[in-house]
Amino acid sequence: MQDRSQYSAAASLLGYIYQCRLALLESLKRLKPDPDIAVAIETLDDVVFEKGGSPTEVIQVKHHIARKASLTNASTDLWKTIRIWYDLFSGGLSEENSILCLMTTEESAENSAARHLRIEGRNITEAETLLLQTSQTSSNESNRESLLIDNDLEQYDDTLIEEWAIRFDPPEIAALLNPAFCGFLMSTGLDAYTQNVNEGVPYAFPFVMLPLVLHKPTRQAFPRSSRTAFSAWITNADTVIAKVGFAERAKNMAPYVKEALAFAMQHNSIYVTESGRLKTLNPAPKLFPNATQEVNECARAALMCGKWFSMVGDFKTAMALLGVKP
Repeated sequence: MQDRSQYSAAASLLGYIYQCRLALLESLKRLKPDPDIAVAIETLDDVVFEKGGSPTEVIQVKHHIARKASLTNASTDLWKTIRIWYDLFSGGLSEENSILCLMTTEESAENSAARHLRIEGRNITEAETLLLQTSQTSSNESNRESLLIDNDLEQYDDTLIEEWAIRFDPPEIAALLNPAFCGFLMSTGLDAYTQNVNEGVPYAFPFVMLPLVLHKPTRQAFPRSSRTAFSAWITNADTVIAKVGFAERAKNMAPYVKEALAFAMQHNSIYVTESGRLKTLNPAPKLFPNATQEVNECARAALMCGKWFSMVGDFKTAMALLGVKP
């Protein structure tokens, strides 16, 4: 069997097929007791049951094939669903006559809000308490770094783009540090890393990778192949340029790394596992045929970093070689 193209839409198609099959299954369950029920797909929500033209049940469907995670209190799927339902109620959906349901391939974590909202053992008060606690803690910077739960995530990328032209001059720097491009480089590096280490990538990885990749003298000093071990390369006298000023560059770039990570998660490119490691949902394109030489150089360098650091063993070792700490 041929490998799927890196631009494959198979995952999206599978999700839509799953949605259709779920709608059919749930329709069959409801038709016998209520033959007048009607079903719609991708209208108010993923699957909507109506009677007399009014919605009676709204179902949000989340299907994942690339991850096996739990639906925790900080789950992006859970908070996006809540936001969608909030918008529906704001738009006039009746709270009294509508049933809201989230159906997902993920499992609800023990003692989580999602577990308390199941039909069995339902405890709305406890679920509300847990969600309010999460919303409060997620507003601080450290929690946003790791979980990236933000009530305004859907507007976050628009805000970044609007601010970019103001924050950077010349525009070449803005292009290099914009969250979409940096998120693409992160995904490229993560893809390469997880080819060797399936459990995911340390959260500190993009904070080390981007200062290496985006620094032109360092990038151009990379070896041709990952067969040259990172430890051998970084300790070579000819590549001392990589270590000079690296700690300061990494510190200065940290805010842009965080923004790029938020952007990538908002666009379902990267997610955080239960163990706090990073993984990609969809493979990133390795090269762009019509891109500039610098863009493709950065992509190759990100690929190199992913392969390199996956073979280091303890990621702290790589950081120590660069003179920085987690």
